[in-house]
Amino acid sequence: MTDNKIKNIIYSVFSFESVFVLFLFAGKYKNDPRFDWVPVDLTALFLLVSVVGGAWVFHKRGGTLRRPVLRLTGLFGLFLAYVALSYWWTPSNVYAFEKVGYLTILTFWPFLACAVIIGYRTERFQRFVVVLTILSVWFSLEAILAFVSSTIRGQQIEALGITYLGLGRVIGPAAIVLLVYGTAVETRKWLRFLSVLLFGGFMIVLLLLGGRGPLLAAVLPVGLLFYYGLELNLYRATVRVRRYVWPILLLVVAGGIAAVTFGSSEVLTTIKRFIILFESLGDSAEVRIRMYWDALRIWAENPVFGGGVGSWPVLAGFGDRKMYPHNMILEVLAEFGIFGLCLFAMPFVYAFRYLHRTADLEQDPWALLGLMLFANALINSMFTGDLPLNRYVFAFLGFLVARREKERYRSEHRVG
Repeated sequence: MTDNKIKNIIYSVFSFESVFVLFLFAGKYKNDPRFDWVPVDLTALFLLVSVVGGAWVFHKRGGTLRRPVLRLTGLFGLFLAYVALSYWWTPSNVYAFEKVGYLTILTFWPFLACAVIIGYRTERFQRFVVVLTILSVWFSLEAILAFVSSTIRGQQIEALGITYLGLGRVIGPAAIVLLVYGTAVETRKWLRFLSVLLFGGFMIVLLLLGGRGPLLAAVLPVGLLFYYGLELNLYRATVRVRRYVWPILLLVVAGGIAAVTFGSSEVLTTIKRFIILFESLGDSAEVRIRMYWDALRIWAENPVFGGGVGSWPVLAGFGDRKMYPHNMILEVLAEFGIFGLCLFAMPFVYAFRYLHRTADLEQDPWALLGLMLFANALINSMFTGDLPLNRYVFAFLGFLVARREKERYRSEHRVG
């Protein structure tokens, strides 16, 4: 038994999932001065290693590609082809070329890896979320140290060379993983308690960071857990998530009380920024609203086919450089029009239909977790980032067509 556990740990550390997580979130830590000694770009390095590793896994598996994954890949590829085609009528030269390259490589590969490799087996998906959680623990500790060492309270936290938004986009998904694991997967009480406790710790870190979008993206998907999982008849016991509603609500109330108590000393920066949002829009919200209106104006000028890839910053007056309206849907509308939005929506519609047709979300916690992670990335994309930066949306989209192994999973976890 001990030897098997050691082997599992070794497989997890040196797995494809570990390398892929390091690639997927490389932009969140590679600018840390402690990595200046690395002679190459970490995103490019882990991209290359993960592609080679993924190709080897795919070859070792026999090169099998399931039909739903093939269809979803074709639909997503159709949108990418239209993005590349729009290069011919965009007013951008520099940023448009960069954006096409980033989308076809840095965005398409995460989608492909999650749909074809990680989503092919439940064990790989489990390994992925474990590595993601470990990475988030590191990010949380760095954020706490940055908060403690800060001499000015009430400001957004920066650590690892990135802003509070980048930190929140790593910590938020891990918080969801811990909540689902503690309430719908694990049956041992002490591990349930530890998971929910860590979930609360991650949520406190999100409150300290100052990012409203990452906090909402971590909180709102929890509604899916209650909607689909009020009574989860799992494999070792019947877990009724309803009994966890009150503890979670009490945790939220306790957080609200803490926000009111410490609000005057500006400890919980995120709560303060929400209060500012309701009292007056604030500089950040006002700027983004202007960006939203610019996106709608640009779309109105080219309603069918859009202004072309990378056109938003040029037509909005920011120049031919990387800039975005901080909303993925408005970005697609402005640059690719109604036609592009329809192409963009097709893989999402197909993935949702496939998920609800093949997965029992009231019985399969891993399918539900995949949906919640996707919801987290999608909500985040409504507040910041351009299409390449929102590669997490397309990566987690691949989990919606993951291979279902419920019968084998049940037999392995049956009591007796």
